[in-house]
Amino acid sequence: MKLFYSRRVDEEFFYFHIPFCKALCDYCNFYKIPQTRGLDLKFYYERLLTYFKIVFEKEMIGKEYNKLNLYFGGGTPSDSFYFLEFLEQLLNFLEGWEVSIGELNLEISESTSLTWIKELIRLVVHKLNKLRISVGVQSFSSSVRRFIGRKRETNFELLEFLRQADLERVAINLDLIYVPYYAKFFLEDVEQIFYYFPDSVSVYWLEEKLDTVFFKKAKVSGFYAKRDMLENEDVFDIFFTGMKRLREKYAWYELSNLARSVKGVSLFNLNYWIGNKWIAFGAAASGFRLLEGKKSNLRALTFKSGNLDEFIKGIVKIDYLVKEEIVWWFLTNRLRLALWDKEDWKNALTQLEIKAQPLFYKLLKEFYTSFENRLLINSFATKLMENLKF
Repeated sequence: MKLFYSRRVDEEFFYFHIPFCKALCDYCNFYKIPQTRGLDLKFYYERLLTYFKIVFEKEMIGKEYNKLNLYFGGGTPSDSFYFLEFLEQLLNFLEGWEVSIGELNLEISESTSLTWIKELIRLVVHKLNKLRISVGVQSFSSSVRRFIGRKRETNFELLEFLRQADLERVAINLDLIYVPYYAKFFLEDVEQIFYYFPDSVSVYWLEEKLDTVFFKKAKVSGFYAKRDMLENEDVFDIFFTGMKRLREKYAWYELSNLARSVKGVSLFNLNYWIGNKWIAFGAAASGFRLLEGKKSNLRALTFKSGNLDEFIKGIVKIDYLVKEEIVWWFLTNRLRLALWDKEDWKNALTQLEIKAQPLFYKLLKEFYTSFENRLLINSFATKLMENLKF
């Protein structure tokens, strides 16, 4: 089974950042705010809806398009019922313009209440083609969760409800995190995936991001997930053993993502990996557009709303990316997509006759850690795309 997606010219993509979390996890480096800070959540959602209406009426009215695709990330949107009020108002606004919603992606935590999820489904499922719910399970192992500083309890009643719901327009995704230090638990997590059998699975490696509590702890303890992943052959093999097991029932459509059918594929994420545009709203949210600058040089813009205080004040920032950066972004994203139908990274490298392990490890390290040494990765990505006729 092969799953792929090319952006239709009549589709538009919008991202909404919901920065609030009841609990801040040690490993997470996304922009978030403790929900216990006494913030007026309702005011944030009112401001978010106002900004969206302004941009929508400016950008979309009179423009030919067929469907809008929406993505709500965080933070944790499912930590508050105010989000559901906001979502209902947003969909009612779009319904007033007779807009068709293609896909609505929503990130929720594994501790989300059953009442919240049932209310979500009641409110929105009849208004769109697909509701894709991504549950941040991370791991079913208490040892792994303690190690990474996951500050939530898994609501197994929620997972069981989603397993049995079998709703035609609802797709369920479960997020897993691969921790080299606890590699053996990854294979147990994979077997749990087969029990809950979601429409799709996302598997990401643990990373020590510089601005996280986990990085500070790792620096003190001397533990580094990437180093262990790159230097320990057994740890590396366990990862691909788990991925190979998942591929017995799932198709690998992107480096970290697998799906049982097209229903489980995230159109928003594929739009991002392909390098197409989207518009973003909310504190610290970034959108992306391409413009033709002077002397026909390609220029990219990301629109950032700044932190929470700046967002509330209406301050919007625009960052210009140089051509080198945007080419780098395109190539690395294409690299992620290029390996979606390969058995594993090692086989892909062998096909390209790049057999030197030191080069492979260096490539892998640089690809996942920084923008340094772009020439090495760009050269590899170029060869890979040529080989696969991108």
